[in-house]
Amino acid sequence: MKHRVWVSRGLLSALIGLLGWAVACQPPADVSLITPAPRIQYSFFVAGHTYGHPGSAALGLHPPFKARFPLINAIPTMAFGVLTGDMVKLPTNRAWDAIDQDLGVLHPYSPIPDSSFTPYGDREWSQEKGPLPVHFVAGNHDVINRTLYHLRYGPSFYDFSHQHDLFIVLDANLAHWNIEGNQLTYLQQILTEKAPLADRIFVFFHQQLWFDESNIFHLVKPNSFAGRAYSINFWTEIEPMFHVLENPVVMFAGDIGAFPHRPAFMYYHYDNMTFVASGMGGGVQDNFIIVDVMSDHSIKYRLIALNGDNIHAWGNLKDFILP
Repeated sequence: MKHRVWVSRGLLSALIGLLGWAVACQPPADVSLITPAPRIQYSFFVAGHTYGHPGSAALGLHPPFKARFPLINAIPTMAFGVLTGDMVKLPTNRAWDAIDQDLGVLHPYSPIPDSSFTPYGDREWSQEKGPLPVHFVAGNHDVINRTLYHLRYGPSFYDFSHQHDLFIVLDANLAHWNIEGNQLTYLQQILTEKAPLADRIFVFFHQQLWFDESNIFHLVKPNSFAGRAYSINFWTEIEPMFHVLENPVVMFAGDIGAFPHRPAFMYYHYDNMTFVASGMGGGVQDNFIIVDVMSDHSIKYRLIALNGDNIHAWGNLKDFILP
């Protein structure tokens, strides 16, 4: 015999109210557990002094750098590269042909058809054909024959955009490490017109323009002071133009790393400014940097070692901030 249980409407209302109170009294969920982790929006690599050892007579890019090309090709978010000068030791058509041929091996990531293995999660995979775009920054060796450089690769100072970020390439060889004349006018115009529309600004030049014997950067000496004027306008005119901006600004230099007894990379940050130098050729700390622009607007740096099997041999670039 079945028994029915009768519950009065008043008691039922009381029970529902009690249940609602219990739910309301539960501690709030940990938002960090449900908020997606920042993802990489896009990546690019930066490599300096890529002809390698100063005593080398070989054509093409530094062999340990080329040996890391499979790593670059395997990164799904890799959008382009930047070579920060001294790509060739002596600029001839034959030397530049070798550079172009080496870079032709780089290409945007494309997954194996019908592959279910997606190591970076669910994302849109690049299906582009052709080589990975690589932008050139003129080094002092590269413009020994400036006419040839311009014939092959166009202007030595220019800008481009990627997603919502502004990229500016400057040529410090035009005026003995100074940015002046037409190039300074161009820079002022670009910052006026395009900086307000950009999320971040990345600036590239070959020489380590922030170096000065009287500041903290004397700890990281450039490969060469060739062509440098006694006094340059980086700290008096160029740095102030960027320092007053609301944008995060990252500046890269590439004339470093050619000698084993000198540092081959550096990182320094203050306010909205970040300085990064990276290079190769000394055979000890040879490296290049992969920059990851994240969805939460942060920027991450992967310091890639070229010597030995461990690409992470030098750890985190930010650990090497100057004291």
